[in-house]
Amino acid sequence: MAEKESRTDPTTLSSNERKLVEEALQASEQKYRYLFDEMVSGSALHEMVYDENGIPVDYITLDANKAYEKLLGVSKETVIGKKAYETVPSLDRDWLDIFGRVALTGEVYPYVQYASNLDKWFEGVAFRPQTGQVAVTFKDITEYKQTENAL
Repeated sequence: MAEKESRTDPTTLSSNERKLVEEALQASEQKYRYLFDEMVSGSALHEMVYDENGIPVDYITLDANKAYEKLLGVSKETVIGKKAYETVPSLDRDWLDIFGRVALTGEVYPYVQYASNLDKWFEGVAFRPQTGQVAVTFKDITEYKQTENAL
């Protein structure tokens, strides 16, 4: 057993083995990056910002896919690394409450939520990949909600 454990310790790998591990890791990263980028649902990863009382006051976008850009009408270059209120000053407080609760508790939170700044309805799921972060996947259901309200 000790030999198997030492084979998984990166400090004991030969340079050839280390190169193979790095190539496998890079191939895995490329595969999952492709899946993330090509999803038809919008998806993003955010780091929550809290005040001294633990109340969510903003979030920083860490990553977003192409569908996120299309559904929200923004380029990810304009939002990545920035606080939400820098890029969307009229952001609804409800989004912070949802995202903040998920990032703190770890609960998976399915939502149907109106974004007044975009005049759109979104259906999605928010979940916590790690403490202090929230990941979201969503789709635009505005047409459905308009039809539902018309009936």
